[in-house]
Amino acid sequence: MNRPWDSADNGNRNWGLDKRVARFDWQRRGRRERVAVHHQDREIAALTLDRLGPALPFPGGLLPAGWRTLGQIRDGQRFLYTPSVRGRLGLARLREARGDGEHFPTLQAGRSRGALALPDFHMHFPVARTEPHR
Repeated sequence: MNRPWDSADNGNRNWGLDKRVARFDWQRRGRRERVAVHHQDREIAALTLDRLGPALPFPGGLLPAGWRTLGQIRDGQRFLYTPSVRGRLGLARLREARGDGEHFPTLQAGRSRGALALPDFHMHFPVARTEPHR
């Protein structure tokens, strides 16, 4: 059985991510979805969107690996990994985007130019390839 902090530990070790444990609260009412992220019992981010129209199958493998390859540098190591994705993709309207500015960017300072809904979305992160960073 996984403990909540296992994900944070594995994120740090396997992908060089500065992961911390947070609680995600999801609400769905019809085509509207809201997620709020809480860290240390404080809301640090919230997003609300309305799904528009149908969501069509999205075979992530059609995207070139170079477009899906992510990476970062941590503790003198470069971590590179290419996640795989699958699910459905549809249009959405962003209703709310807030971040506390400390643990999450201040999303409310920007303006949405478009949004996508990804129902039934699955992402697999392979363990990163590592190399010394020069």
